[in-house]
Amino acid sequence: MATIVTRAGKGSPLTNTEVDDNFTNLNTDKLEKSGGTMTGDLTFGDNDKAIFGAGSDLQIYHSGTGSVINDTGTGNLAINTNGDNIQLTKGFAENLATFNADAGCSFYYNNALKLDTTTTGINVTGTVTADGLTVDGNSRINGDFTIDTAPRGFTFASSLEMGTGGSLAVFGNANTALISNVYFSSDSTYKVINTGYSAATHQLFNGSHIFSTASAAGTAGSSIDVLTRMNIARTGDISFYEDTGTTPKFFWDASAESLGIGTSSTGTYALAVDSGSKGVSNAEAGIYSKATRNGVAWNLVANNTYTGTNTGSGIKFTSGDFDTGAIITRADGAASSGDAAGYMTFHTSNNASEDLAERMRIDSSGNLLVGTTDTNPANDSSGTGVALGNGGWVAAARDGDTSGMFNRLTSDGNIVTFHKDGTNVGSIGTGSTANFQIYNAQTSHVGLEFGSPNIMPTNNSGTLTDGGAALGSSSYRFSDLYLSGGVYLGGTGAAKHLDDYEQGSFTMNIAGYAGGYGANTGNYRKIGDIVYFEFILQASSSLGIGAASVDVEGLPFTSHNEVVQAIFAVESNLMGGTWDYLNGFVQTNDSYFRIRKVTNGGSLANITGSDWSSTSVTLQGSGCYVAA
Repeated sequence: MATIVTRAGKGSPLTNTEVDDNFTNLNTDKLEKSGGTMTGDLTFGDNDKAIFGAGSDLQIYHSGTGSVINDTGTGNLAINTNGDNIQLTKGFAENLATFNADAGCSFYYNNALKLDTTTTGINVTGTVTADGLTVDGNSRINGDFTIDTAPRGFTFASSLEMGTGGSLAVFGNANTALISNVYFSSDSTYKVINTGYSAATHQLFNGSHIFSTASAAGTAGSSIDVLTRMNIARTGDISFYEDTGTTPKFFWDASAESLGIGTSSTGTYALAVDSGSKGVSNAEAGIYSKATRNGVAWNLVANNTYTGTNTGSGIKFTSGDFDTGAIITRADGAASSGDAAGYMTFHTSNNASEDLAERMRIDSSGNLLVGTTDTNPANDSSGTGVALGNGGWVAAARDGDTSGMFNRLTSDGNIVTFHKDGTNVGSIGTGSTANFQIYNAQTSHVGLEFGSPNIMPTNNSGTLTDGGAALGSSSYRFSDLYLSGGVYLGGTGAAKHLDDYEQGSFTMNIAGYAGGYGANTGNYRKIGDIVYFEFILQASSSLGIGAASVDVEGLPFTSHNEVVQAIFAVESNLMGGTWDYLNGFVQTNDSYFRIRKVTNGGSLANITGSDWSSTSVTLQGSGCYVAA
């Protein structure tokens, strides 16, 4: 074994034995040049290449901005699989292309399949845009095939054949023959059309008609009879035929500029209709129109025989075999000359069993009547309907429900306005937050807005005002005002609030007195919480209450418990003695007052039963107090 020599100055050379002793298994993690098996990753830096082939023929590397497989050698680059397919994907989640072994290939756009190869060709999902198209064999178009870039057209070396159920539409210059020798095949029947221009008309088979159909299926390539369907003559006349192909039933007369339906004899009419046997047994049929005057040059006639009252003409509308509506005009009377007075009615049916019934009419005076024949249903006690008078009035009557409704959407404002000689004099509408309003639009006039729960004044444009409107006037007053709440007088603060007014009478008695009374009644007026009262009390005998105070009970309202109550004058038949006069004092939070005496020296004391012990007592006076 060789000796390993260290670098100069780093020690003595190592012997073979020393190398074996110190570097046992040194090469176990290294790959021999002759080959071996990798058990970990092999990492290349950017632009470091894995190169294959004697002349660097195949290179695999990452450039720093992208990954590259570069085949620079001779021969082909082959990608081979023994599995089911080869897939190109983005992040193993989005398909780009799939190449299936022994089957088709699929190509995707943004993970959506757009093209498949099949055993017969390709299937494309979406639109194919190509600079040209060459088809060597047969082709089939199941949908529409449109050529929309000029010049439009096809060139066929021999012929164009349309199969069973096929159709062909060709558009081009009016004076150019577009198709020559086109073959239509259906049920093994061939029909030859030569549409080249001739001296007469376009031709089908025998050259006498523009369009015909076969009378029956024939043998392929044979001649068969045809039935005429349409004929365009050299003169410009156009005829459409009934099912047998013998009689024209829709005819345009080019020289007379008239159209016949059911007939080719239009006479002098621009439009003539012959319903034939459809009009027998008085069945409704027939319509014609002619122009014989300046101005409005049309006439619609369904009955030109009778001219008496209630005779006329009409139009009926049907759906299938069922009548759905009608418009009828009738004469109000026979006319000797000129136009007859008449009216027009409109009819519908509201169910399958009802005959057509009149719903609306315009009478001979120009009034529009809906659901009625009365020109003013609002004047009647019965009958319903709506009348719009030609003089500018509206009348409506409805049984048991609203007879007029107006609906303004989205914004607040006028719903109905009232005018006099062209000037707006009033309005009904909605104000703020959809409140209902009525106001006069004239200068300095006012109105009302009905809110929740207030009625408020407005000016003449519907704007709410404060203190700008009076209720009544000095000359025109309201009678009584009924309120369940209070009144704010001279302001809106709590001190301005008068919430109660009441007047009445009450019965009084002296506490502890058991005798009778000659009189013991009083009257009161309560304004807010102030009670005004007056009274007279006559005890028929001695009070008999001993030294107890004389308390008069029965005030109509309990007094306030926190307010100093009133003192008022009292007169009695027992005045004199040691006192100068009497007064009454209403007790706090109670419904009685106490009689007191003022002595000659100015002192104050309660009257007791002992003061009035020997005779009857009469008291009278007036006062006021604050109620609770």
